[in-house]
Amino acid sequence: MRSLPLVVMLIGCGVSRPPPEHRAPEVPVRPPCTAQTCGDGCCLDGVCMHTTSQQYCGVGGQACFACASGNVCSFGRCEPIALPVGIDSDSCTIHLARVPVTVARPLTAVWAGAATAWAVGPAGAMVLDGDRLVPPPTDAAIGTGLKAVWSAGDGAPVWMLRGTVDAAIRREMPGLSLDEESPTGAALNAIWGRRDDDVWVVGDEGRAAHWDGTSWSTHQPATEALIGLAGQANGMAYAVTASKLFHEEGGRFVPVDAAPARLTGALALAGPYSVWAAGEEGVLHPWDDGRWSSTKVGLEAPGGVWMQSRTAMFFTQPGGIGFMGSGTTSFVPFRLGLSAISGTTPNRALAVGAEGAVLGRCAEPEELPKDLNAGTGAGTSGGGGGTSCSSYCTYYTWDFGCIAYTHVCH
Repeated sequence: MRSLPLVVMLIGCGVSRPPPEHRAPEVPVRPPCTAQTCGDGCCLDGVCMHTTSQQYCGVGGQACFACASGNVCSFGRCEPIALPVGIDSDSCTIHLARVPVTVARPLTAVWAGAATAWAVGPAGAMVLDGDRLVPPPTDAAIGTGLKAVWSAGDGAPVWMLRGTVDAAIRREMPGLSLDEESPTGAALNAIWGRRDDDVWVVGDEGRAAHWDGTSWSTHQPATEALIGLAGQANGMAYAVTASKLFHEEGGRFVPVDAAPARLTGALALAGPYSVWAAGEEGVLHPWDDGRWSSTKVGLEAPGGVWMQSRTAMFFTQPGGIGFMGSGTTSFVPFRLGLSAISGTTPNRALAVGAEGAVLGRCAEPEELPKDLNAGTGAGTSGGGGGTSCSSYCTYYTWDFGCIAYTHVCH
């Protein structure tokens, strides 16, 4: 008899099988910390620190470093907490009040110093006398068709630009006045300087000219009109066309960056590498060390910008004056068609327009509400004969938070 094959099935009888192959999880390889991979931060032990601080400061992929006591890391640089000349956090309560204008003239540009101010427009010039605007003593000689005004700080001499080429610049000095042709051969739009022997003018056809106290030197940094100009007395100077930002380098203006939207020409500096430019449709465009952003502040284009401190500003619109600090914007209505504002101290500025002017200065005790809270933080207070006030941060740092506040009353 044939035997049948024996089939044995072993099912789960404790027979061991080799375990599956174990593989370590893949760890992504971090790219080396370089200027290309860490352009907005600094390198610490090969790691990019995108958020810099007082202890780890730097930019452009450089090695992180610590800022000394009393300094703060600002855009990758150590800067003293004390603000630059002309921008001071120790501000008083600002009182905004309409200024009497003895002769009705539309005003489109203004320069304001610590003690006086000049405003100009198509119908001529006005000078601040106390708390009112009056025609200057040489009003007839100055004439009309004025577009811009600037002074080194004491109001003498006063430089004015006219909307012509043959008598484009007028220098008003004690006992002497000078008229001269445009040094660029084109119409001029803006003027700014550090001293009377260090003055810039810019204008049509993208042309710029610099006065060194003896003669003018000219160059053409742009192909379209340069419409705005601003700077710091001890630092940088910037200019704009409607589409581009320029800065001074080696005695010339060179392009820095294309604008994110159309600009109007109003310009102010918050620091050597921090510029605020006014744009169309109620937008302000801050440029901070190579980066643009945009802030909507209303429906109408800001006509003028004044930096009260590094992080607080005032701006004009036809319907009034706005002020902004720590991201909060407030607005005080003045139906004067305001188009420009200027100030050289944190406690005094003048805004002008088609139908009048507004002076911002330290408030007198009797102008303040009795219940005004001088503490920190944003807030409002009313009283004092209808006076209304609001408080806001005038100087904010990442490391120390808000270190200075002010009030605005009207």
